[in-house]
Amino acid sequence: MAGTFTDQMTKLMPANMQLAPELVRTFDWLEEQGWMEVRPGGKPEDHVLYIYPPDVADHQNASFVSFGTVNQDTNEHWVGGYPNADGRIFEIAITSGDGGRAVIWLDDAGVQQYVHLGHDNAGVISCDPVVFLQFLAMGYVEPGGLDFTDVTPEQDALEYYGLTDPSEFGKNDPDEQPAIEPTAFRQFIETEFNVKIPETARALGIADFTAYGQQRSDDPFINWLISVTPPPTAEELAYIAKLEKMVEGLNIENLDIESLDFSELEPDPESKGLLDKLKGLFGSNK
Repeated sequence: MAGTFTDQMTKLMPANMQLAPELVRTFDWLEEQGWMEVRPGGKPEDHVLYIYPPDVADHQNASFVSFGTVNQDTNEHWVGGYPNADGRIFEIAITSGDGGRAVIWLDDAGVQQYVHLGHDNAGVISCDPVVFLQFLAMGYVEPGGLDFTDVTPEQDALEYYGLTDPSEFGKNDPDEQPAIEPTAFRQFIETEFNVKIPETARALGIADFTAYGQQRSDDPFINWLISVTPPPTAEELAYIAKLEKMVEGLNIENLDIESLDFSELEPDPESKGLLDKLKGLFGSNK
């Protein structure tokens, strides 16, 4: 009998998708450990599973991974903007603090693929649910922010903090540490599915992900995403032109976000969200 989390997630899945048995077993095990949180509201999308005990899950150096989904009917990423994506995408995990996700994508052959949707890039992780679980169990600081898959979690943590050698961890800032390895979760994956967690994601057969904006790729998900993305409307093109004119000649490296005057753009309600994201992008330290 499936656990509460599995039942709640299944309620939000498109009818043409299903949770792989390996995911169901993993979700049930995590729930059995007491690592499920039900947020206020108690709706299916309010159920979250962590890969650490509660006293570790929110730690600064815990790998940023939690299983959960959203109500697809109100998902701002897809509703309205991508009509041809309906029933083909299902968010299944949060993998970074800036909005990175892991999703199930139903490809053109009807195969469920596990896909990375990062802040800067995207691409197929694997069609194998066990490989997907191995990837999330590796201990990368933020799997959804991974730029290259041929690095170890330690190397990734060094790059994340701008360090060059493991001896530098904690030297100037005690918060600058390697990600805390999800030991129990790793051991469960290895034992339950008779696999080993390798040193790098590349060793699992996961290629570097594709940066957004590419017009062609070897990755089938990227090509599909390009095909279902509607062309910009005349209004959107005009708005983009205004943005480009505003930032032309700016020294982005020394940009003071507070000094920018965005009032000239007078965004309509639909454009305001884009403008807010632009402000956030320029104001980001990452």
